Amino acid sequence: VEVDRWGLVRVSVEERWVTERVLGVVLQLAAGRAVPTDAQALAVLTAQINDGGPGARQTLGGAWVQRKGENVLVGCDPGEAQSGLEGGVWGNRFVRQEDAPSGDEPASFLVRHSLPEGGDWYPLAHERLALWIRSLRLSAGIEAREAAYQTPLERPVQT
Repeated sequence: VEVDRWGLVRVSVEERWVTERVLGVVLQLAAGRAVPTDAQALAVLTAQINDGGPGARQTLGGAWVQRKGENVLVGCDPGEAQSGLEGGVWGNRFVRQEDAPSGDEPASFLVRHSLPEGGDWYPLAHERLALWIRSLRLSAGIEAREAAYQTPLERPVQT
């Protein structure tokens, strides 16, 4: 999973299947939402991606999803984008940063219409992705430890 300078999320599907959990996280990152996507709709879209689709751009959970070769591109749906500055954060997705990387490449169509004005904005998706990865790894470790202790412990009976 990669996030570009404009907040476009790219998921490579060349060598692996996309899981609902990963796609759900990516949709939340791109849309700047704290609430998970509808589970049933997420399952349908995940199946489409793993079957080589979707054939056309889809909208789900406040994000646009488009297949481009062996990549799935995900950006904020401009119709759903929250705009305005609140607590130093624009649209729940960008922070102003004086030394934000500029880059010569134009923003992808998937994110171009949901960006703040001016070039000194930095997408929060990078940090959010790092936190999600850490959280998922910690969760996997906890689940593995719990699985190791699934046998009931014998305890002395107190009378």
